[in-house]
Amino acid sequence: MNFSGYSSIPRLFIAFLFIVFLVLVQTSFPFFVVPPYIFLILFVILYNALEKEESKEGLFLAVFAGFWFDVFTESVMGGYMLLFLVLAFLFKIALKRYVKVPSFS
Repeated sequence: MNFSGYSSIPRLFIAFLFIVFLVLVQTSFPFFVVPPYIFLILFVILYNALEKEESKEGLFLAVFAGFWFDVFTESVMGGYMLLFLVLAFLFKIALKRYVKVPSFS
């Protein structure tokens, strides 16, 4: 049996908890000077930059972050989920074509 895919589960679980924390903080305190979703976008982009090139964890993380941000805001359901997914996908394409980033895992 091959259990090689299970090594990323603790890392994803911690990332999911961090995203829920970021969403709750950003929707609870509306007095931020920057747009509230900028911290989530930076976290999703940073996660995509530091993961392996062939991994799709960052895309799932972007969908998860967008879903929870949609749940806690008054916007149309699916708008932020689509925005985060497209940004993560475009970032992965740009990294694959133009940048060679070393993997830290």
